[in-house]
Amino acid sequence: MEFNGTFLIAAISFIIFTLLMNKILYKPVSEIIEKRKLFFEENKAALALHKENENKCIIEHDNKIKKANQNANEIVLDGKDRLKSEKNEEIKNKKSETIEKLTQTKVELENEKNEIYNNFREDVKSLSNYIAAKILKENLDNITYDENKVDEVMRNV
Repeated sequence: MEFNGTFLIAAISFIIFTLLMNKILYKPVSEIIEKRKLFFEENKAALALHKENENKCIIEHDNKIKKANQNANEIVLDGKDRLKSEKNEEIKNKKSETIEKLTQTKVELENEKNEIYNNFREDVKSLSNYIAAKILKENLDNITYDENKVDEVMRNV
């Protein structure tokens, strides 16, 4: 086969055309594709980093909430214990005050009873003197009484 100059020019023009197309079209498109790949890879890495930070923040937040709940529970339990001890102390104080007042009242009542008993005894003596004087029509100031008999009569009344 014979090669003439046209074939050589066509081959050279094809090579020049390919080089020009590569430089004008294919190389910028390849650069854009590479930049785009790099952009997506950077965004994927940033996204992974953000997800990792988000998970750390969620875990940290959950731990803080758990600690806050534990602290709140401790405060509530401490408050309950304190209130319970204060209540028990108050009950003990009121009980002792009540017992003291009850004892004091018993003593006062016993004193009043003895006073009333003595007054009543004197009233019985004077009444019996009065009745005896009216019946006998004499003044009986010097009569002696059997104290045991008077006490016995008063106990039976």
